[in-house]
Amino acid sequence: MTRYLKVLGLALMAACALSAFAASAAFAQQGTATSDGPFKLTGTEIGGEGANEFNFGGGIPGAKCVDSSFHGGALGATPHTTVPSGSTTFTVAPTYKSCKVGFLPATVKTTTCDFVFHLGQTTGGTHTYGLTADVECTTPGDEIHLEVYTDAAHTNKVCSITFPQQTGITGLHATDTTAGDILISGTATGITASHKSEGGCPGAAHTTTATYKANVTLSGDNAAGTATPLSISHP
Repeated sequence: MTRYLKVLGLALMAACALSAFAASAAFAQQGTATSDGPFKLTGTEIGGEGANEFNFGGGIPGAKCVDSSFHGGALGATPHTTVPSGSTTFTVAPTYKSCKVGFLPATVKTTTCDFVFHLGQTTGGTHTYGLTADVECTTPGDEIHLEVYTDAAHTNKVCSITFPQQTGITGLHATDTTAGDILISGTATGITASHKSEGGCPGAAHTTTATYKANVTLSGDNAAGTATPLSISHP
């Protein structure tokens, strides 16, 4: 009898575990970006200064940019082509403007590098999904360059920070605003970066713990350039 009860107990535990796994799988579902048809992306920075911020760490203040713009489309296409409705992956190319590191003027040049975003599963929040990011460059060896200057004319450079191609960056989220666009927000962590001191970069020259804070609303246009609503959905 004791042996029977033990076997029965193990069977019940296994059944409960399978039920919990099934419930979890049913709850966390893969998101897809949908529209009336194929679409391109236009991004608007939300929140002003500090809405999008690169942070190397190690005593170097974060680089904050204002009035940056974002455009995107299908993966690997230059210029950007439309993304099929129902996609889980899309590319966004940022143009950063009016950047500063502390009180010093700075520039962020993406060269041929874009952000490639991969939609993940629901994260428990209303209309919110996990988002994984890659830094992908069309020219081998290209990097994102963050340069810090002492003058507004950008002639006296004191620090250079580079972000190479890399994959699997986590920490961001994609939210369906239910207003026809998608909000990309959060702080991406575990980013690889290096700096070259030219008189103003303290600390270690290399890190794998740099971060990137994002707060961008993405809206859609069809191939004809007419606005088309975006949403994120799952089966």
